[in-house]
Amino acid sequence: MEERNDLIDKNELAWKLLERELGSPIPGYLKIILTQESFTSFAVLGAMPVDIKEKLENTAKSDFMDFDKAQQQELLKKCRNGDINNFKLREGDVILLRLIKSTIVDKGVHYLNDQFLCEYKRRKRSLPKENPGGEEKNADVGPKPEKRQSVAIDSNPDLDEWRKKIVKIPNVWIANSFNCRDKHAYFITEKEVKINVTEVSIGTTIKCRICYHDIKILTDAQEGRTIKFIISNFSRHCKTHEVSCKP
Repeated sequence: MEERNDLIDKNELAWKLLERELGSPIPGYLKIILTQESFTSFAVLGAMPVDIKEKLENTAKSDFMDFDKAQQQELLKKCRNGDINNFKLREGDVILLRLIKSTIVDKGVHYLNDQFLCEYKRRKRSLPKENPGGEEKNADVGPKPEKRQSVAIDSNPDLDEWRKKIVKIPNVWIANSFNCRDKHAYFITEKEVKINVTEVSIGTTIKCRICYHDIKILTDAQEGRTIKFIISNFSRHCKTHEVSCKP
C-alpha cells in the first residue's frame, strides 16, 4: 500500500480493494492517520492492536503540522470547534478498525496481495502507451519482417461448440495439475468465455473467477488443421493465486 510517483496510485488502489472486501468505505481521516503510523500493508493492518484508538487520536494531534493542507482539513472534520486538540474517534470508527483487522485475517494476506496485483496489472495495461522522443512508431529502420500468413476462418463457426471445448481444456488442467485446496472455485463455465471471430483471426478470453481478470487464450489456426486453443496464459495466471490456496 506504499505510494509511488506512478500514474497508478498504489496506496489508493489498495484502500479501494480493502473497501470492496469490507463492503464499506473507509473515511479519509482514518486512512491519513493509519498511513502516518506506517500501517501501509495488508499484513501490518491485519496485525493492528485492538487498543489502537488512543494512539491514532494522539497521532492526529501531535503530527498535525506534518500533514498537507488537504489532509489537515480532512482531520478537522472530526474536531469540535475546528480545534485539532478535540480530535476524537467515535465508536463507529473503532468498530470499523476492528472490521479492517478481522477482514484481513479472514481473507488472508496472500489472497489480498493477489487481488491487488491482478487489479494493478489490469490498470497498468489500460494506461496509454508512451512514445518517448516523439519518434514515429512505424519509422523505417530496416527490412520489415514478413507477416505470418493468416488462415481463412469460417465466418459462421459453432461458437457454442467452441466454448464447450475451451471450457474443458482449463478445467482438466485445474483438476490434474493445479495445486490448490479449493479447486472448484477456479473451474470455469461457458459464461466466462468470450469469443470474437473475424475472417482471419479468433480473439478468445477467459475471465478468472477469483480476480475477474480477462486472460487471453492463444489460438493455433493453421490451414488444413483443426483449430487449437492454448491455455498457457490461463495456467500461468492461476499460479499467481497458488500461493494463497495451497493445501
